[in-house]
Amino acid sequence: MIEKSVAAVVVDKKMRYLLLHPIKGEVKWVLPGGHQKEGETDFQTLAREVEEETGIKKFELVEGFSETNSYINSKGNERVIVVYLIRVESDRVELISKEHDEYKWVEYSDAMTMLNHDKWRAILNKAHLIISGKNA
Repeated sequence: MIEKSVAAVVVDKKMRYLLLHPIKGEVKWVLPGGHQKEGETDFQTLAREVEEETGIKKFELVEGFSETNSYINSKGNERVIVVYLIRVESDRVELISKEHDEYKWVEYSDAMTMLNHDKWRAILNKAHLIISGKNA
């Protein structure tokens, strides 16, 4: 069985990235995102999850950026996470869901050390290259 999720690399106008600290699990810092509900498009899941986890309602989807991270979860199912890049005007965050107990807006170098999997760091690196204009 394949479980699909959608996540976001969220960047503000100061070129900082939003990371969330989950209450459960061994992972220290994560990108906002979550499971896709039946019948939802990726964009609907992205908007719902970002709002549910951070309170952010307004964002700009950066066209042309889509990365995938997949792995076998603890239930033995394949989990496929499609990651999009979004820009926000405001750095105001409200942790609405009970999934996270802390958030941080961090510079690229800090985000690269805070994310604890190579695949997530590779995705962040690709997003950073686009945002910083180095991928042109």
